[in-house]
Amino acid sequence: MLLYLTVLTNKYIIRTRTFQPLYKIRNVLNFKNICVIMKKIKLELDTHIMIKSKTQRLTLSGLFLALGIILPYVTAHGAGVPGTVLLPMHIPVLLCGFFCGSFYGAIAGALLPFLNCVLTSMPSLFPMLPIMLCELTVYGFTSGLLFTKTPLGKKRYGVFIALPISMICGRAAYAAAFYIMFLFVGELKALSVTAAVVTGLPGIIIQLLLIPQIVILTKKVIRKRENVTNKNNKSR
Repeated sequence: MLLYLTVLTNKYIIRTRTFQPLYKIRNVLNFKNICVIMKKIKLELDTHIMIKSKTQRLTLSGLFLALGIILPYVTAHGAGVPGTVLLPMHIPVLLCGFFCGSFYGAIAGALLPFLNCVLTSMPSLFPMLPIMLCELTVYGFTSGLLFTKTPLGKKRYGVFIALPISMICGRAAYAAAFYIMFLFVGELKALSVTAAVVTGLPGIIIQLLLIPQIVILTKKVIRKRENVTNKNNKSR
């Protein structure tokens, strides 16, 4: 997965041998490159859910990681909107949990903040990196657990229940990490839980509107393909 992600990031983000901040690299990320990533994710989603193989889940997780690197860069440097407002890393991690399961969702949640910190210096190494690492790991793990190990994944609108629960659990992990670090370090240059929720309301609304639609539409596509496959098998 790391090798696959490295190839993607080298292709779409870094075009230089010198390790310099990404805001100095111009004309690398554009709409065409983002569309290529989204098309690959759609293709892998279709095959992954039908095949359910370890290889497909690994590939899909790598694509979500790549998207989780591109989205924060585009929103922060392209649109000038801070990551604390739109929360661009949350969507790929939550989707990874829903489609790939709790294990891959947790791995994606743990790797994504670290990779973004190394490549773009967002989030900062301290204190936001350990806080976001805890938060996103719980996001990916909880969404995958609820959607693959409970009846919610089989229900038509189960995602509307699984998503808010996952988001609340992630914020609880944020709060736990924040206050534990506060006890040992003292004053932190990070938003408190309440401030983070208020600041990130636009991103939270986007997650609640966008993620369920992606999951529901993907389910519909899968059911149609399964019906066509069953009809073909019966005709034979």
